Amino acid sequence: MDELLINVLNVACVTAVVAFILVYSPFYTHILNTKRRFSINLLLIAIFSSFSIYGIMNRVPVAGGLLALTHTGQIVGGLVAGPVVGIGTGIVMGIYRYCIGGQQVIPSTIITFLPGLLAGLYYMYQRGRAPRTPEAVIFTVIYEIAARGISLATSPDFEKALAIQKSVALPTVIGHGIAVGLFIFLINKLVEEQRNQAEKERMEGELNLARDIQLSLIPRTFPPFPDIKEFDVWAMLQPAREVGGDLYDFFFVGPDQFYIVIGDVAGKGAPAAMFMASTRMLLRTHAGSELSPERILERVNKELAQENEASMFVTLFLGILNIRSGELRYTNAGHNLPYLCRSGGVLEPISGGNGLALGIMEDAPYISDSLTIRPGETVVLYTDGVTEAMNRSNELFGEARLEGVLARSAGEKAENVMSAVKSEVDIFADGAYQADDITMLVLKYHGSGIRP
Repeated sequence: MDELLINVLNVACVTAVVAFILVYSPFYTHILNTKRRFSINLLLIAIFSSFSIYGIMNRVPVAGGLLALTHTGQIVGGLVAGPVVGIGTGIVMGIYRYCIGGQQVIPSTIITFLPGLLAGLYYMYQRGRAPRTPEAVIFTVIYEIAARGISLATSPDFEKALAIQKSVALPTVIGHGIAVGLFIFLINKLVEEQRNQAEKERMEGELNLARDIQLSLIPRTFPPFPDIKEFDVWAMLQPAREVGGDLYDFFFVGPDQFYIVIGDVAGKGAPAAMFMASTRMLLRTHAGSELSPERILERVNKELAQENEASMFVTLFLGILNIRSGELRYTNAGHNLPYLCRSGGVLEPISGGNGLALGIMEDAPYISDSLTIRPGETVVLYTDGVTEAMNRSNELFGEARLEGVLARSAGEKAENVMSAVKSEVDIFADGAYQADDITMLVLKYHGSGIRP
C-alpha cells in the first residue's frame, strides 16, 4: 500500500511540475488573456487531455486491475475553462479509455467522461468564477469517491472489483486530489499575480496622471518674460517617484503687480495633485479682482475648507511684487520661510505675515507684511522637499546646507542660484529615494536698471 501510494504521488508531483512550467509560460498566459475562440478551446482541450493521458500511461498494476490518475485534465479543464473545455476533454479521454478496452470498458469510459461534464457544470453554477484550491480538492475527492462506487456497482465480478478498489481507492482519491489541487493553486496564483500587476499598472497610471496634472498647470517656459528688464524669475518642480502636490506659479495682474506663489499640499498621489490644481485655479481667480495678499488667501481658504471631507490642506506663500518700487507684499500660510539674499551673501528669512495652512479652518484670518527688495537682491522660495531631501544614511539636507549654497551663489542669476541648489541636493542625496517633490522659485530683482 505504501509503495502504491508513493507511485501515485510521484505521478501527481510530476503532473504538478509540468503544470507549473505550463502555467507560468508566456504561451499559457497568452491563452489565458485571449478571447475564448473555438480554436483556443480546442487548444485548451488538447493541453488538459495531455495531463490525463500522462496519468493513464503511467498506470500501476494492482490486484488484477490498474491504478491511474485519469481525471486530472477533465476536472481542471472544466473548473477553470468552463463546460466546453471540460466536456471536450472528457470526450477525448472517454474515447481514449474506450480504445484501451478491458472488462469494464463501458463504465470506465463513462467514469472518465463524467468529471469534465460535472466540472463544467460547476463552473456554470459558479457563474464563471474559478474555484479556490480547497473547493477544487473537495470537488475532486467527492467525485473520485462516487466514481469508486459507480465502478463497483457496474462490475460483473463484484468480489474482484471490491478487492481492487480496496487497494486503489485511497491512493486514487489522494493522488487526484493532490494533482488537481496543485494545478488549481498554480492557476489561481497566476491569475492573482496578473491582477496585482494590473493594479500596480493602474496605480502607476494614476501617479503618472497626477504628475502630468502638476506639470501641465505650472509655467515651464524660461525665461518667461524676455522683454521685462526689472527682474529674472526661474522655477522648477521635480516630482517624486510618488507624486505629491507641490505647486509654483507666477503671473502679472496689471502692468506693475507681479505675483509669485509656491505651495505644498499635504498628501500624495492624484488627490493631492487635484487639490493643488484647485488651489492654483482659485488663486488666479481671486488675484484678478483683489490685490491684497491676505484677502486673496482668505477667499481661497474659505473655498478650499468648504466641504473638505478629505481634510486636505496646503501650505502656501503668496507675494506681490511691485516691479517699479521693489516692494514685496506677502502672506505666508504655514509654509517654509523664504529667503531674501541681500548684497554680499547676507541671508534674511522672510518672516511675518503668518497664518494657517489653507483648507483647515474656513474663517481663518490672514495678515500681510512687506519688505523692499533692492536691485541685485534675490528672493528664494522652496518647499520642504529641498530641506528634507535624504541621502543614503537617512540624513536630511537641512536648512543649514541650503543657506550655505545660497550664500555662495549670492549675486548670481536666478537660473544659476536655482541650479546651484539643485546640484547640491543631488550630490547630497547620491541617488537615494526621493520621497517628496522638490520645488523652487527664484526671483532676482534688477529694478529699473539693465540686467547684469
